[in-house]
Amino acid sequence: MRDVAMQVGITERAVQMIVKDLEEAGYIVRHRVGRRNQYTVVHQSRFRHPLEEHVRVGDFLSLVNDAAAARSTAAGAVRVVSAPSTRG
Repeated sequence: MRDVAMQVGITERAVQMIVKDLEEAGYIVRHRVGRRNQYTVVHQSRFRHPLEEHVRVGDFLSLVNDAAAARSTAAGAVRVVSAPSTRG
């Protein structure tokens, strides 16, 4: 959470509150690994807003990841493929 806070530019406490809200809403699932937590995105969940409620979170993340990969490839960077949605 500290790394996310630094990259996004918010406090670690704010990240903790956002993660708690996402977990309570069913968008992510927490897994205890030793003394740390890992989070998995629930790809089947749908957005809450009426205009986007037909969109699954997993489909949206795929779209964003594909667009980012295309930009990186266009810039000459090497594309890295990783396991989906385990962030901690």
